[in-house]
Amino acid sequence: MKSSTAARLLLLVTGLLGLVTLTCQSANRPKIAWARRFRDVINPSYGQASCMQAAPDGGYVLASTENADDASFPMLMIKTNADGEEQWRQRYGSPDSSLELPIIMGLAAQGTGDGGYVMLGTIEWSEFGGVPRNGAGLVKTDSSGITEWTRLSRDWGYANSIAQASGGGYAIGGSGESGAFILRTDPQGDSLWATTSSVGGAYNETGPLQLVSDGGFVLPFTAQSGSNDMHAALLKLTSDGTVSWLMDESSVHSCRGVCETPDEGFMLVGQDSGPQPALGEGWFSLVCTDAQGEAKRVMHVRAGDGRAIDLMPDGNRALAGSSRDHPCVVKADTLGYEIWSATWVEDRGTFTSVKATADGGIVAAGPLSNTPEILAVKFMPPDRE
Repeated sequence: MKSSTAARLLLLVTGLLGLVTLTCQSANRPKIAWARRFRDVINPSYGQASCMQAAPDGGYVLASTENADDASFPMLMIKTNADGEEQWRQRYGSPDSSLELPIIMGLAAQGTGDGGYVMLGTIEWSEFGGVPRNGAGLVKTDSSGITEWTRLSRDWGYANSIAQASGGGYAIGGSGESGAFILRTDPQGDSLWATTSSVGGAYNETGPLQLVSDGGFVLPFTAQSGSNDMHAALLKLTSDGTVSWLMDESSVHSCRGVCETPDEGFMLVGQDSGPQPALGEGWFSLVCTDAQGEAKRVMHVRAGDGRAIDLMPDGNRALAGSSRDHPCVVKADTLGYEIWSATWVEDRGTFTSVKATADGGIVAAGPLSNTPEILAVKFMPPDRE
């Protein structure tokens, strides 16, 4: 009888401990504030450097390409409120538009100081015996996405990120036949100057261009000088387009995002093979530099692919990408060590953009591979961070 009672007590205590453990694990999991799916898009992963950006009114603006009923592929701007709920969408570059060439792929959108938006897309045309060449289209809109003016250039190559520059005008990042470049325009979208990287080959993969505190620009990219020789690089320019420095870090294979750190250095995110094979995929990697672009530390955060980074209000870092082919986010400390992470297991795909929010949350967005949709999710920290 005593043995039986003791056994029952042991089972009860074990069950209570298990319940406590499960409760603690649940309390320590990041929470999902909201999740939104944006449909009727096609191939949103092509060159998707920055598919979601903060809007002037506290919401978000997304860039993609529409799967239109008329078999055209115009670029698409989607505006949401702060909860990710769609407010409107506008298409640009359709056959019935005033553009002289159809824009076939929307790559980046950005809020502007006048409350409107600017959107960047790529165009294709054939010359030299029908060989396709890349150019870019720039569309400036009002606060409702209505076109104010457009610019097309055959000289911009594969441009895939844009930011409003201090003093007016825009900075555009991308890659062309001569390598990765940063291009500056005036407020009407006309070119002022362009600077090209001295390392890497033609049409390198570039991440989103960023403005920095000294008024200059940085552009992360993956330099490739051979079929298998790929490495992370970061181009830093002054406000007038002069090269300040060029970081070329061979220990990391790719560089897809960058943020400036409070010490005026930079943290880059990308992918690398890492210290050991990661079950068939690479490693979510970080490179920390000083203000002169000297690499000080390389971190391998987890198995996966790092695609975007943002500075959080508490000084830590918000990271986004994929892990085991599922979209994921990571909150990392100033050294790059993981504080918490969350993986969206319902779909396959990747988060290609990330924004830290004032309430400590992380908003991430990117294309899904199992369905023609863009997924946007806001994650909140666990109760016990």
